[in-house]
Amino acid sequence: MQPKLMGPPSHQSVREEDRKLYEALCLKYQDGAHASLQEFDRAILTLSAGSLGLSLAFIKDVVPLRNAVHLGFLFGSWYLFGSSVLLTLISFIASQKL
Repeated sequence: MQPKLMGPPSHQSVREEDRKLYEALCLKYQDGAHASLQEFDRAILTLSAGSLGLSLAFIKDVVPLRNAVHLGFLFGSWYLFGSSVLLTLISFIASQKL
């Protein structure tokens, strides 16, 4: 018995293979983008929490609050750091529900 020789692939099968490859690549890039955004969120959370903790320790140990100058900036930065931490945590929760 001789093996059957297959002719050139039909245009339909090539298109189907291309579509499947395209979909696989799209999913791969979407997964990569999602992982990248999660790492970015973790970095923002780490930096915000670290900066907040550092400024609180600085006020407690180095410069007492009663001697601090520009308290408006200090309280504003605490508010923004805290908001950043809170919003990042909310984004983690929201992304888990999707």
